[in-house]
Amino acid sequence: MLICQIMFDLEKTVAKLREELKELCAQRKYIEMRLVNVNLALRSLAMGIQDEEKREEILREVKAARRKPAGLTEAISESLRQMPHHSLSASRVREWLEREGFDLSEYSQPLATISVALGRLAKSGLAKAIRKGRNVTYRWIGD
Repeated sequence: MLICQIMFDLEKTVAKLREELKELCAQRKYIEMRLVNVNLALRSLAMGIQDEEKREEILREVKAARRKPAGLTEAISESLRQMPHHSLSASRVREWLEREGFDLSEYSQPLATISVALGRLAKSGLAKAIRKGRNVTYRWIGD
């Protein structure tokens, strides 16, 4: 009887924790997206500030507040994993990254960088490049 009680409590606790995990992940996603939007707005608005010292202070704060990415290639891999039945172009991957709150502002040519990373994933065998004329899309085949 005691073992049944312990198992029931264990299952109940696990169920509660799983729900909390889902809720926290949703909150984290919202917060990360909001941080990216606020950082972009602050960076843009700071350019209009005449006082160079104040402008630089704001830009330093924005830079310090940015999430340190796990890595662009890792984020791109995740975008392909999330869409296992679809192939994505580099521009669709960029849209996914932006929607997920990945900060691409550090890259002077983010689309080109994403294209190169996708090509490397294809060469490594983790993704498949699908060519239709001049268009190339990628599908995750790793894992």
